[in-house]
Amino acid sequence: MRMIPAEPLRTDSRAEKRVFDQLRAAFSGTDQTDWFAIHSLNLPWHEYKRFGEIDFVLCGPEGLFILEVKGGGVSCHDGVWETKNRYGETARLKESPFKQAESALHGLRKRLPDRLDQAFVLGYGVVMPDVECLPESAEWDSVVLADAKKFRQFEKWLLRLIRHWREKDVYKPVASSEQLEWLRQCLRPDFEAVVPLCVTADAVESRIARLTEDQLRLIDAAEANERVLCFGGAGTGKTMLALELAKRWTAAGMRVALAEKFFGTPCPDRSDGLPFGFDASCREKVWRQQI
Repeated sequence: MRMIPAEPLRTDSRAEKRVFDQLRAAFSGTDQTDWFAIHSLNLPWHEYKRFGEIDFVLCGPEGLFILEVKGGGVSCHDGVWETKNRYGETARLKESPFKQAESALHGLRKRLPDRLDQAFVLGYGVVMPDVECLPESAEWDSVVLADAKKFRQFEKWLLRLIRHWREKDVYKPVASSEQLEWLRQCLRPDFEAVVPLCVTADAVESRIARLTEDQLRLIDAAEANERVLCFGGAGTGKTMLALELAKRWTAAGMRVALAEKFFGTPCPDRSDGLPFGFDASCREKVWRQQI
């Protein structure tokens, strides 16, 4: 059976991992390829809980079925259910595992569109892979329980569970492949959210603003020094730095010449021959303006 996701999702429960493996091995026939199971389905709307989680949702042409998994030991005294893990630690349950599965099914049903709710037989089961047997009770039907013995023949139990719920709703037809795909997309859709251009533009503007703040701090440092050499690749803001300095110096009453380009010819009045200098026309214009 196809598992969604392909590996158990965020669980330390050994019982859930065992059920996961059993489901993956079940319904492997060529006529059963439409079956899939979803592990750990979040349930934001629950009948009476603030939120809930469904251990497994089993989906196929014959219906949609909730599986509640309880590992370790289980006990019930005066209607109060408790579980015991492999370390001997006990935990009290707010309700029986059967009631948990039933309420989760009702919560999920309220989230389904009408076209899907009417297309599928709905049911639930409880899996206790570590418990050998539970006594008969008026509060649950033994066919919906997979104890350790039934768990060893898990696919056989699944078939009985499905038949049990279909007999309660005999007028529901078998769901089509198209309806199953709608159901899968409704329960756990595949999607890719694309960042819109406006968000990208806002991020770029924010980045530009941060760079401008850094550059202005460099300008403050440049004003405190007679000579500054500023290196940077294309687009890093060297021209912006020069313009800001020119504005500041002009506002202070200084005569300023801003040359846009430098050339690699050695400056004639530099004995070390460093390749920084204006070309002849730039030097002439600066001399004429007496700068």
